[in-house]
Amino acid sequence: MSLKTQSIPSIPKVTRQVAQAVFPQPAPPMRFRDAFEPFLASIDFTELYPTRGKPALPPWRLLLVTILQFSENLTDREAAHAARARIDWKYALSMDLTDPGFHYSVLSEFRDRLLQQENPLTSLEGLLQCCKDQGLLKTRGKQRTDSTHILAYLRVMNRYELVAETLRAVLNTLATHFPDWVRTHVPNHWYAKYAHRIENFRLPKKEGDKAEFIRMVGMDGYVMLCALGQESAREILQRAFPEVETFKCIWKRHFKLTEYGVTLVPNDELPPSRQGVESPYESEAKYSTKRGKEWVGYKVHFTESCDEDLPHLIVHVDTTTAEAHDAPRLALIHQALEKQALLPAQHWVDAGYISANQLCESQSQYGIQLIGPPRGTRDWKKGPEDRFDVRDFTVLWDEKKVICPSGATSTSWILRKTDLSDAAVQVSFREEECAGCALRKKCTTAKRGRQLKLQPRDRLEALQQARDLHNSEEGKKLYQLRAGVESVFSQGVRAFGLRKSRYRGLKKTHFQNIFIALAINYSRLGNWLVGERPQPTRISALARMQPIRAKKTARRAETANRC
Repeated sequence: MSLKTQSIPSIPKVTRQVAQAVFPQPAPPMRFRDAFEPFLASIDFTELYPTRGKPALPPWRLLLVTILQFSENLTDREAAHAARARIDWKYALSMDLTDPGFHYSVLSEFRDRLLQQENPLTSLEGLLQCCKDQGLLKTRGKQRTDSTHILAYLRVMNRYELVAETLRAVLNTLATHFPDWVRTHVPNHWYAKYAHRIENFRLPKKEGDKAEFIRMVGMDGYVMLCALGQESAREILQRAFPEVETFKCIWKRHFKLTEYGVTLVPNDELPPSRQGVESPYESEAKYSTKRGKEWVGYKVHFTESCDEDLPHLIVHVDTTTAEAHDAPRLALIHQALEKQALLPAQHWVDAGYISANQLCESQSQYGIQLIGPPRGTRDWKKGPEDRFDVRDFTVLWDEKKVICPSGATSTSWILRKTDLSDAAVQVSFREEECAGCALRKKCTTAKRGRQLKLQPRDRLEALQQARDLHNSEEGKKLYQLRAGVESVFSQGVRAFGLRKSRYRGLKKTHFQNIFIALAINYSRLGNWLVGERPQPTRISALARMQPIRAKKTARRAETANRC
């Protein structure tokens, strides 16, 4: 398929007349086409197609179909049918009423081409640039970021099913590509044992039978590993099949050879989940847990603009594996926003993104005020004895001394390197002074003198300022704006299928999240064009009648339960 450069054709006259007659008030696809045609024309797809070959369908048309598809949560077949049968889609796609459309497989091929893009956010950035040109998005405004979990496209299996299905998967792969090798090295009884999916079998119930089953599967796996280590399997290893690599990884994680034979590694001795594989068919999906919620899959970070006088649009999408921490992603998000010239002046995040380092770097490198609860601010005075913390000590940075609450002065000031390779100060007090101090119970339980570890001055001061702001009434009121980002995930899950991945692999899941972001922006821009503005959370009539005192009591109880 080759791409013939051409501009977006005008809407056929008959299509326009019929569509306007059927929809006196333009349908969302029609409004989007009229308002954002420059966006469709701005995306350059030439690098994704060869220069010679059969002419391909216009990529701008396939891009718009994909956005409309995700906006209505359609399958490829349903989207291709809508392009063929719906007048509002034909209007948006500049198609004649008699145009039969295209085969649904074209959409899958188009997504595969998009995976080759050097920058997967090209389409989203193109729409955001068009919104900036039309005054619907501004730089140095307000933004907020949060993450949610994505379930991988797989069947979650227990360990017994996982190891048996993994062996079956590698046997099927080798039988497809190297049938002669399989006939030579695979025992005859394996054909009946691993011919069908393991979930179709009734696994043993008794513990003794389970142990025997898993031991036999483990032994079969080691037989396969020995066969793959022979000279005859050199070509197989050179092909580097994902199923073979996954098989080796799973056997290394779940089994070990002892003097008693093959045994299953106990659950408490398993390596960290980030090193594990949860399915032979989806090796990138990882297990994670957060606040009691367990899942296997990925995590997506959405950054949304939240200026009061403009539509709330998703300006950045970041997808990671499930076990990845939130904090390191913030710097990458800011770097991407800087490239797009979309850095905010104020950025709302939750405690998972906040650190002293992030507070300093966001302000110094990007001029961003990071607003959120620094970790450790929920309960300043830990324990029933109201123990002292760093804020109760007076730090004299120029003199390299620290004065404790009782008035004692530190005796040592040592610059050290932490695990993160950042400079930190280790401060110690004289043991004799601490031993006879009346405030000792509030200060330390150590037998020796009190020791403090201070972060670099700029980070410590930034952290203390953030804590002061968050604990103040002004800061609590300011932080309320962050809660609005939950509406992005609610809308994405309820309307666009955000919770579950349609595809396998991190890269394809990331592209799905990008198109869901485009679909959300498409929906919100359509509402904005007809005069609909973001509304506060809906409150029922009964809730509005609730007495103020009862509201405050319920809110405090809810906050206490969350903490």
